[in-house]
Parts: sequence; C-alpha cells; structure tokens
Amino acid sequence: MTDNNLSYDESGSGRMLVDGNTAMNECIERMFLACRSNIQVRARRLDYDFYFSQAFTECCQSIVSRSMRNELMFLVEDEQFVIKANVRLVALARQFSSYVKVRVIPEALIKHQEMFIVSDSTGYLHQPGIDTPRGFMNPSDPGKARRFGRQFKDLWDRSEQPAELFATGL
Repeated sequence: MTDNNLSYDESGSGRMLVDGNTAMNECIERMFLACRSNIQVRARRLDYDFYFSQAFTECCQSIVSRSMRNELMFLVEDEQFVIKANVRLVALARQFSSYVKVRVIPEALIKHQEMFIVSDSTGYLHQPGIDTPRGFMNPSDPGKARRFGRQFKDLWDRSEQPAELFATGL
C-alpha cells in the first residue's frame, strides 16, 4: 500500500485512514489473512475485487479448517447480487454451511448503508459511506470492534438466510 492511500489517524489511537478502492481491497484482504477464529462482514454488496478472488477462497478455507468453532458471517443488503455475483461465497456457504453463513438484512432495518468488518472481536475496518471508498481500519481496538460486533449481532438476529442459497436449480 502506498502512503497516499493509508495513513495513521492523528489521534494516536492506531487507527488508519484508508483512501481509495485499491487500499480498501488490500485492507479487506489483511483482515481476512489476520483472522484467527471469526470474522463478521456487513455490507450492501460484496463487490470488492477481493470477494471474487482465489485469495478470498483460500483465506476462508484456511479459517474454517483451523477449528470447528471458527465461523465467517456475511450480512448483506442485496440478496440477488450475492446469489448471482458472489459465486465463490455461495459455493463456500454450501460446502461449509456450519462455518460460512450468509444472511440478508431486511429493508426495514437498513438505517444507512455502510460496510464494516470485525475480525476476532479485536480489529475492524469501517467504511461509513458506501459511495466513497474511504474508511478507517484498526487491527487492535477491542472496544470499537465490540461496538461493531453488537451492531452486527443485532442485525444478524433479525435477518434471514437467502432462500436461494441452497436451491439446487433443478
């Protein structure tokens, strides 16, 4: 990553400012690579280059193969896009259904569109507005990660698995 796209916040908190699609995608990949046990992703669409890559598949397989307790949870707004465009995620959710889980946020629960990833309840990546590839990342901020985790859990509990996720298409 270049210094123009990733810089430390001046507050001294260890939080980094992430600017641009390339930097955002690299940070998403970092979050997955650093994950030891669980990852929570909340997004409108999983449309970053990383989610279509072999690296994504390998990261997910590595996480779920380490322990039977590990899990990857994806909470999205656009159900049809996930089913049609995120073929790698759909395949992983079908193959590792106990570990890789996908749910769709009901429209009534969407207050504002944002993306965040929580890794191991200690680190986070947050993109406050989905229209601008700009956000914050902190690999070690358990307090903020827990807040995002609570928000994720609240939405997760009120969301459902896409009906087409396990449809055979016969």
